[in-house]
Amino acid sequence: TLEVDLKARSPEMESRRIEVDQQLAEIEASVAASQGSLDRLLLDRVALHRTLSVDVRAIYDRVSRLRGGVVLAEAIDYSCQACRMKIRPQVFNDIRRGDAIIPCESCGRVLFFRIKVSV
Repeated sequence: TLEVDLKARSPEMESRRIEVDQQLAEIEASVAASQGSLDRLLLDRVALHRTLSVDVRAIYDRVSRLRGGVVLAEAIDYSCQACRMKIRPQVFNDIRRGDAIIPCESCGRVLFFRIKVSV
């Protein structure tokens, strides 16, 4: 009886096999495109990294190594978005001004302030 069931369901299994093969081909194409995009972004990152001054590059490399590659953290409403610790008002104003590289006093990531532009 199992062989009869197998023969009866053979066309259904074959159609599902074709469907799965198509999905695998789509996934492999997506992975290849993503890998190409990642390679381009890594090349851009290396080029930008070379433009940094020696001091800034040292800070970036140290924080990147210590924090798993996440160097920047946004400062919103007087708090670091990476560690959620509060930022003193004067330090927050310095971050908003953007004159210097200011690390978070808690996690050490470089803080930045995103300027909201309304159109």
